[in-house]
Amino acid sequence: MKKGYVDVVLGLQWGDEGKGRIVHYLSRKYSLIVRFQGGANAGHTVYVRGKKNVLHLLPTGILHNNTKVAIAPGVALDPEVLAREIEFLEQEGIEVKGRYFIDLRTPIVFPFHKKEDGLFEQEGGVGSTKRGIAPCYRDVYARFAVRAGDILDKRHFENALNRQIDFNNMLLEHFNEPKLNKDEIFAWFEKYKWTFEDALGDVSLMLKDEIEKGGAVLMEGAQGTLLDIFYGTYPYVTSSHTIAGGVLSSAGLGPFHVRRVYGVFKSYLTRVGKGPFPTELDDDIGETLRRVGNEYGATTGRKRRVGWLDLPLLRYAIWINGVTHPVMTKLDVLDGFKEVKAAISYNLDGKIYETLSPTTYFLEKATPLYETFGNFYGIKAAKTRDEFSDGVKRYLNKIEDYIGLKIYKISKGKEDRLI
Repeated sequence: MKKGYVDVVLGLQWGDEGKGRIVHYLSRKYSLIVRFQGGANAGHTVYVRGKKNVLHLLPTGILHNNTKVAIAPGVALDPEVLAREIEFLEQEGIEVKGRYFIDLRTPIVFPFHKKEDGLFEQEGGVGSTKRGIAPCYRDVYARFAVRAGDILDKRHFENALNRQIDFNNMLLEHFNEPKLNKDEIFAWFEKYKWTFEDALGDVSLMLKDEIEKGGAVLMEGAQGTLLDIFYGTYPYVTSSHTIAGGVLSSAGLGPFHVRRVYGVFKSYLTRVGKGPFPTELDDDIGETLRRVGNEYGATTGRKRRVGWLDLPLLRYAIWINGVTHPVMTKLDVLDGFKEVKAAISYNLDGKIYETLSPTTYFLEKATPLYETFGNFYGIKAAKTRDEFSDGVKRYLNKIEDYIGLKIYKISKGKEDRLI
C-alpha cells in the first residue's frame, strides 16, 4: 500500500511573507491541512476571486470545500476568534462544521491572558500583538493551562479553570488590577464552547491514519523563522517554535514522514514590533515599499517596518528549516524600481561575516554590506522568468547562488499567479 506524506509551509523571515497565499495555492493537492503553532496573533490573508479572506486560526485550506483542516496542540486557541472565523466563512457560503478538528491537548486563550499581555506591554514589552499568546504558553509550561479536552469532564474543567484563575489573579494583583470574576469567565467560555463540540480529536493519530491510507498532509505555520522562541532575534520573538522542527513536537509527528519543506520569503524584508532590523529603510524608498506592498498587519493594522532583502539571514533560515523548496512572494512590489539592493554580508568591528546566527547583539551592532541591482521593470506583465528584465534575472540568480537552491515558485499579485 502506498504511504502518504507530509509537507510543510513556513516563513523564512519575520513573518508576513505571504504564507497564506502559498498554502492556498498548494492546498488543492492535500487531503488534510494542519496549523501547528501560534495563535490569533498571526493573520493569513488570501484573495479568492477578488474576495479578501483573513484567517487567524483555521488553516487556509478551509477555503477549499473538499479539504479537512485541524488545529494542533502547538496552537494557542482563542475560541472567540475561532467563532468569528467560522461565522464569517459560513456567511460566505463555505462549509466549516464537520471539516475542522481541534486536538484535545490544545491550550485555550482566555480574556485574562489578553489583559495580562497588554499590562506587560505597558511595562516595556517587546511589541506584542496583545492577543494573550505568551501568557497562554506560560501557563502551559507552568502546567496548569486549560486545554480543549478538559471540557469533556465538567468537574475536571471547572477545577482546571479555577486553578488558572487563581494564579492569574496573583499576577493582576501585582498590577493593582481588580480580581477576575470567576462567574464572568465561565460564562464567557460557555458562549464559545460550541466551537469545540464535535471537533475534538487526536491530531497526531489523525496524521497517522491519513499517512497510512496514502493521504497527503500539509502543515501550515505562522509568523516566521526569525521570530522562533529559540532561534529568532530573542527577546523580540513570538512564544512558539516557528521552524520546521516545531512541526514535530507541536503536532506529534516523526521526522521521517516529512517530504518537502516550502520556505516562503518576500523579495524584500519586513518586521512588526521591536527588535533589530539591519537593512531597515527609514526613508522615501521604505515608504514606497510599504505603500506599494500594502505593508500593514493583518491582525493589528500596524505599519510594518520595511527594508532590503537580507541574504545572510535568508541562508540561515534555509539551513535551520532544511528547506527544499524556496518560494518568493511579492516580487511585483519591486516593479519600476531603478535600483534594488540586497545585503550580502555584515561588517562588525572591521570583520566581514557572511554566515551568522541572528543574535540580537550581533544584528544591533553589525553594518550590512550591499550588492545593487538595476532596471526592475516589466515584472507584473511577465508570465515566465525568461520575460524578466536583466536586472531582475541577476537579482534572482544572486539569491539562488547565495542560498544554494533554485527558487521553486515566484508569486506576484494578490491571487494565485505563481511562476
